[in-house]
Amino acid sequence: MTRLLRRAPGWLGYLAAGAIAITISQLRPGLPGLAGWRSYTAIYLLVNASAVAAIAVGIYRHRPAQPVAWLLVLVNQAVYFGGDFLFYVGRNAWHWTSFPAPADTFYLGHYPLLAAGLIVMIRHRWDAPSRQLLADGVIAGVGFAVLSWIVLIAPSANAPGSLLVKVTSAAYPVLDLATFLIGLQLFFGSKRKTGSVKLLVSALVLLFATDSIYAWMQLHGAYHGQQFLDVMWLSYYLLLGASALHPSMRNIIDPAEPRADSPVRYLLLFALTLITPAVALYHGIRGDTNNELPVAVGSVVLFVLVGLRMLGLIRHQ
Repeated sequence: MTRLLRRAPGWLGYLAAGAIAITISQLRPGLPGLAGWRSYTAIYLLVNASAVAAIAVGIYRHRPAQPVAWLLVLVNQAVYFGGDFLFYVGRNAWHWTSFPAPADTFYLGHYPLLAAGLIVMIRHRWDAPSRQLLADGVIAGVGFAVLSWIVLIAPSANAPGSLLVKVTSAAYPVLDLATFLIGLQLFFGSKRKTGSVKLLVSALVLLFATDSIYAWMQLHGAYHGQQFLDVMWLSYYLLLGASALHPSMRNIIDPAEPRADSPVRYLLLFALTLITPAVALYHGIRGDTNNELPVAVGSVVLFVLVGLRMLGLIRHQ
């Protein structure tokens, strides 16, 4: 196993080693000397810290064309590590049970840094050929925005508690959604996806999915420390670190190409545009009129964006 890890590319060996660490953390009750929250917290924080180290090594080794972007991603992960440290140590050693807690400052603080890094990565792509590509990300994002508003953001803002509790609870899905939508631009903004892009976008999708599941479970009182969510967060750290270790991180996005007519791309875009009408249909069947306005606004915006996208294709032809 050690020999295979040495021969594998750095990013792949890192993922393999991280997968082993995650497996050990989940099997700890059956392993001598690994029982208790201290050992679990140590492994969890080690995987998180490894992502910080991996990003730093990737920047040093590959000398990216957008160093500021990757430095922001590096600081983002360091802040995220601070949140995990305060959360796990504070909860288990210092018995912090209040909400918001000091860890929430770090958890909320990492989103703007990550979003800023992503924006720096894609800002040079706002030329004529790439605008059509980036528009696909906006179209796909409308459906997720409507769904997130109905399922997470509005219920979090209306949940019982003080104003500070409501604002903090609602801030998580809002910042999650904003970061995810920027990540969609990274995915749709390039016709040919490099290894680093694939790893980074996979990490962002996993983060959005995990945080959304966690927020939904918290809203409905169903969260009781389920470890599958920890596995998903740990996997996010590994994918983020691997995206920086991949050699293609030097140029995170290739130059835009004038044509983007892949059938797979359009099938994916078509499937994502169905989210908003599917939400409208679901609430119509249930007779729920509380969310008519956001669904209607989302449908209008989606219709306009698709129309503009089609106009762009016609002009190109």
